[in-house]
Amino acid sequence: MTLALYGKTRRRQGILVMLGLFAVFAALIGGRRLRQNSQASTRRRRIHGFPPDVPHVRSALPNG
Repeated sequence: MTLALYGKTRRRQGILVMLGLFAVFAALIGGRRLRQNSQASTRRRRIHGFPPDVPHVRSALPNG
């Protein structure tokens, strides 16, 4: 990070730092959403009696 900021104007340094923080927050939010979706899917399968690592029966049927 320091090499990316070295030799830049103060204004550009500020913009780069803000963009870096935005990227970190976007990654955190995206990862959290993916994890929540995965947990919700696992819960739905458990409610219907399927263990989390077994695909749904309909997808295993030839016409389903």
